[in-house]
Amino acid sequence: GSWFAVFVSDSTGLSDPPCTILPSEQFNKLIKWSKTKNYGTPVLLSGEYMNYYGHSFLVLNSWRVVHKTDSLPN
Repeated sequence: GSWFAVFVSDSTGLSDPPCTILPSEQFNKLIKWSKTKNYGTPVLLSGEYMNYYGHSFLVLNSWRVVHKTDSLPN
């Protein structure tokens, strides 16, 4: 199946719609890492966002585990 990126809302309370993560070398690394961790571990994603006929996609360039200092809501 596909993986989806779900985004944290911004300061206005609005959030971007989820998007499908497209295959890439970084995505393969994320999959391998995630198999050894808790399913709900949040990560920060960076990449190129694309919209094709109303469907959102992300080409992953990099990712990292969320640090406690990232100030993301629980």
